[in-house]
Amino acid sequence: FHKSFFPQCKQYSSQSPQSSHFQLVTNPTWLEMDNVRMLGTSGENINDVFKYLIPNIESGEIEFEDSCCCKNEIIYQSRMKMYETSILWQNIVPTSPDTLWCYPFESEDPFTLTETPHVYFIGNQPSFETKMVELYNKNGDTIKTRIFSIPVFKETGEIVLLDTDTLDCSSIKICD
Repeated sequence: FHKSFFPQCKQYSSQSPQSSHFQLVTNPTWLEMDNVRMLGTSGENINDVFKYLIPNIESGEIEFEDSCCCKNEIIYQSRMKMYETSILWQNIVPTSPDTLWCYPFESEDPFTLTETPHVYFIGNQPSFETKMVELYNKNGDTIKTRIFSIPVFKETGEIVLLDTDTLDCSSIKICD
């Protein structure tokens, strides 16, 4: 959203990231809190990939009218493999700009990662999922990344909590 949508929120902003209460950020965005580097997206990157995957259902069990609709994806058991794969590939938007619009960049791809985050979160997903994955860089060092999806609150009533000390993650249902 453009900042003009939030004219009253200037009073909650500050120049210091530690004391700011309201910040407008890009999608995807990099955040740092308590020395934990986090990468987050609003989920379009994963939703777009799933438009082109063949569903893992047994024939005849589930009927659906719109096979391109991402919101009714009960046909997929889990999206965790795609979350993991995008970090492994070090490319969080593999379908852009072919099927997911983005601003054209001439000299670099902003969706190709040059560092591996401690935390990778994906919003607007059908359900909460989390996993700690281990990746290995060129010199053999292990890099651990907590991956989790944030479900659509309007549909699930769930919020997600992350402990930045341990990188433990859980969801809490706060309304039906």
